[in-house]
Amino acid sequence: MYKLIVPEKHTKLWDLSVQLHDKLDIEILLEDGYLPNKEQLKTACMVFPRSSEIIDIITCKICKKIYLTNPSKILRVWAGYRSGEESDIVFVVVTKEENADIDFAFDYDLVIRGKEEFSLENRSVIYQENVQDLFPTKEVMLDVQRCINKYVESLTKDHSNLRIIAGSSFKSKRYMKPEPEPDLIKRTCIVFYVHIKGVIPIKEKEFPKTLTSENSIIYETDVREGYVDLKAGGWPDEIHTDVKMGCKIGGMENEDEFGTLGGFLELPRYGLCCLTCAHVLVTEAKGEYEDDEFICYQPNVGNRKTFGQKRRFGCLRKAHTYAGDTGSDPPKAGLDYALVKLDEDRKPCSGLFPDIDITEWKTAGFDFPMTYTSGEVFNFDETYRRRRNPIIKYGARTGVTCGSLAWYGQCIVQEGRPTLLNQIQINHTRTDEKKQEFSGKGDSGSLVFMVDNQNTPTAIGLLVCGNAKLGCSYATPICEILDDINIEKMKSFNQL
Repeated sequence: MYKLIVPEKHTKLWDLSVQLHDKLDIEILLEDGYLPNKEQLKTACMVFPRSSEIIDIITCKICKKIYLTNPSKILRVWAGYRSGEESDIVFVVVTKEENADIDFAFDYDLVIRGKEEFSLENRSVIYQENVQDLFPTKEVMLDVQRCINKYVESLTKDHSNLRIIAGSSFKSKRYMKPEPEPDLIKRTCIVFYVHIKGVIPIKEKEFPKTLTSENSIIYETDVREGYVDLKAGGWPDEIHTDVKMGCKIGGMENEDEFGTLGGFLELPRYGLCCLTCAHVLVTEAKGEYEDDEFICYQPNVGNRKTFGQKRRFGCLRKAHTYAGDTGSDPPKAGLDYALVKLDEDRKPCSGLFPDIDITEWKTAGFDFPMTYTSGEVFNFDETYRRRRNPIIKYGARTGVTCGSLAWYGQCIVQEGRPTLLNQIQINHTRTDEKKQEFSGKGDSGSLVFMVDNQNTPTAIGLLVCGNAKLGCSYATPICEILDDINIEKMKSFNQL
């Protein structure tokens, strides 16, 4: 509990102004810097509608006051309420780091959470999906995909805290009440992911309890904590004269951030290019780029280890972002990709990946390091038919990691709008639940492969985001990217 000291005179004025419904006096008190205490705020919410302008003015003033307690540690503050307790306002304080040590002098109900902090409920669910080998039928997967597409615009408009919309084979209940493991009901549902579960933004309603597909199938909904960032990472690596899939790369805008070089393409217009995510290189994609307008580096510019060496490996020729299409049949996936035309002296000569500890390959089931020489890709039908095959990726941040195909048709939400529709969900599969991690910041742009029983990889997607705590990652279907570029496969190499 945090104590707020207000002179007795102004406490009485607050009580009187609220009793008389006097909005003008309330605004004067606020302008003079006198905020209501917890009980006065509750009374105000009983007198005025929770979504009214005057409640908005009051809570915004309180949010600002809380934020100014320590702007160096606090990222943002927002007001909300819990289900069934609409007059009891809760203030969510999002801090820049976990366990931030901040002294608050308020008696309001505060929920304090680090910007990257959330529960492991979803990871527990995914662990059980993997253990029980649950996988939706193709018909269910497509129906859920179309159902998400049907409601995505209204959901993102009405719910500012929404981060991901996805299908799941379990409905989770009573997580941390009182047991640390969720009570799981085996039932296909649609999950709404938020940063903080249980607190609803003050001017908004609760999420719908069900969604009905175009086939008139009613899906129950679930709410879990989780989010993903479309951001690059910030670690160095060695220079590869002949660049390879999995290398660390970066652009001109932020020298300390990096992503991953995904794969290579032979294009009639640009020649030999590499593929990665647009958000790895630019903050805002503008489409076509002229030669040498935007230089790209391997490794990234901020890499102190390679200071003074030639790091330029090419120039950006195209950066394209597209949210996707909910109206097309089949629905079109959102895109986030970039094409870098490679310099002559940095071109690849093989389908190899950078060196890594051999134990990582062995953990992934390979006796020798994987190579991708065929350039072959799988579309949705081919991927679904082989849905039990392992998934693997080589990323600049987390190296070689394994996963399993979970769902097609998931939706990523950024800043209150659908950013990437119809993405592939890959569940993390490590040897135990505690060590699951398929990707981290800096792995964006990695090619995601499906491997057969001979450990031959075929590309199925381009990794765009993920989160170890969430237990899953997301990739754009590779064939949708290639269709947009108007080619059929990745570059092939001769077997070594």
